[in-house]
Amino acid sequence: MSAVEKNILKYLQDNGIKHVFVYKGIGMPKSTFYSRMSGGTELLHSEFVKICTLLGKDPNTFTEVTT
Repeated sequence: MSAVEKNILKYLQDNGIKHVFVYKGIGMPKSTFYSRMSGGTELLHSEFVKICTLLGKDPNTFTEVTT
């Protein structure tokens, strides 16, 4: 799992946003969403942009490495 996926998951958790809101909101199957977020398969750029748009966040929000 890359920093991007970790940051997305942390944002969702910190803001009480359910995963179902995201994967349904971007039209992604549940199994695909979980595979992408766990690092099983790569999160595509187009999917990343859809997630950012749905959440109303600048993509840079999730690309910054946090410690």
